[in-house]
Amino acid sequence: MARCVEERKQGLAANRLFLLTHPAVITYTARTPNDQLPDAASPIALVQTNRGGHATYHGPGQLIGYLVLNVRELGPVD
Repeated sequence: MARCVEERKQGLAANRLFLLTHPAVITYTARTPNDQLPDAASPIALVQTNRGGHATYHGPGQLIGYLVLNVRELGPVD
């Protein structure tokens, strides 16, 4: 995904929408309190991200959408 973001920043790719599902995973940020994360014995993978927010669960059957776009090219109503 990072490569797609970088390609978009450089103008090498058009805006994109990725729709996918994940295996069971919890994404979290550096600001996420430890009490919101499972203990080390949990079978659910943990992935630290640089997005806003706290811990978020993604799992099988849950459709996730990722937009990769340049909002500076969009007008105020787009």
